[in-house]
Amino acid sequence: MARDWYVAPALDTLRDELNARHPGRDRSSDGAIGDPAHAARKSDHNPDPKTGVVRARDFDVDGIDVGALVAELLADPRVAFVIYDRRIAKRVPGGFRWEPYHGINPHTGHVHVSVRIGTQYENDTTPWFAPAPTPTTQEEDDMALYLVGDKAPEVYAFDTVTGKRRYVTHAEYLALDAAGVKVKRIPQARLDALPKFPGSR
Repeated sequence: MARDWYVAPALDTLRDELNARHPGRDRSSDGAIGDPAHAARKSDHNPDPKTGVVRARDFDVDGIDVGALVAELLADPRVAFVIYDRRIAKRVPGGFRWEPYHGINPHTGHVHVSVRIGTQYENDTTPWFAPAPTPTTQEEDDMALYLVGDKAPEVYAFDTVTGKRRYVTHAEYLALDAAGVKVKRIPQARLDALPKFPGSR
């Protein structure tokens, strides 16, 4: 017999981070444990009969950047699938595939997030969102600041508007260096914490 139900700690971490990022957001459509209607059908909102874990949470979309949230969720290895606005993003080899969603609830007012089965996913409470970089000098406010990590002579362009970095090829770096663009060294750990533009290493 399953023990008392509990929400996957990974999803509690996601909730706490989302609340901290959007303290004024509407939470009226938030939810975790399923209602009787959920209990009558297969749903991640129902506790696992063996472990009691609930692997899904819903988050109200009012007051948040839904597009940005979904993009960040689909970049996380803990996510099994996401449902929003009559579509479901299912995990497939190499990423996710969006398909039409025909469930009873169209999920237009909230985003459904399910984590994958396994304690390595359910109990993983590492941060879901990369910390926003904090400029320390006026120089770091520039859009075209180029950063170098500690481990290798790699150069990255850092965009303070998007908070993302992209790898700068050697040829591009030589051209920038010739143009007098200054390279500023930062710790590898800080560089690794910055999200990347798609396709950038």
